[in-house]
Amino acid sequence: MKRTTLYILCLLLAMCTEGFAAANLQQADSAYKARNYYQAVALYEAALKQQPTADTYYNYGNALWRVKDTAQAILAYHRALALSPEHEDARFNLQFCQQQLAQPTAAGEMFFISLFRRWMQSHSALHFAGWACICFACFFVGLVLYRHTERRWMAYAGKAVMIVALLLTITLNILAVWNHYATANDRRAVVMQATPLYKAPNASESPVRTLAAGTTVTIEESQLGGWCQVSLPDGRAGWITDKALQTIRVGVATQELDL
Repeated sequence: MKRTTLYILCLLLAMCTEGFAAANLQQADSAYKARNYYQAVALYEAALKQQPTADTYYNYGNALWRVKDTAQAILAYHRALALSPEHEDARFNLQFCQQQLAQPTAAGEMFFISLFRRWMQSHSALHFAGWACICFACFFVGLVLYRHTERRWMAYAGKAVMIVALLLTITLNILAVWNHYATANDRRAVVMQATPLYKAPNASESPVRTLAAGTTVTIEESQLGGWCQVSLPDGRAGWITDKALQTIRVGVATQELDL
């Protein structure tokens, strides 16, 4: 009886949370359409605390861009893509925002490697797993053709389908695991305000450069005292204070990253 009551209370709480989130989203969308962008930002923040989704982060980023908070907008678009890599609107707006910044450009790499990297980042592990299931179903179709047809050419075709489908199934499962691991261990962060970059974790030295707010970096190491070693898109590395960073992974602080 107690378990049933607890289950009902949890269900009611979840329904109330979804209802509040939906109400905040409607109000936020209305405020955005009315060009009350600061109000929209506050309402989107409230909705994200209750139910974070890719679309809400995308709309939140749009509102932040309107109030000229570029760094927070970039972080919001990154988080939208972390939840839904297929969100092309968020990807386009992220690239647009990054083009407005004087930040390091990506280090040069082979065209096919760059193309493969972008393709991987634009799909989720769930999509790779779904394609693997389809290929596995094709394997059984080929098996039926191979085992139960009297025509030799159809048997050869079925055997070819089996081999290709099996190879694709294995490859797609590997990509799904790889993608899931990369997402679960994402160490990227966004610089939230202009901050100096040092060669060593020592503020008494002269900084190498100043990173613009909105620059995306990868955290390589963290130390006591609030220092993080980061790598830049152009391949160079340095040290900055962790107070200037917010991780792309929601709810994970820089000190909690698996480094």
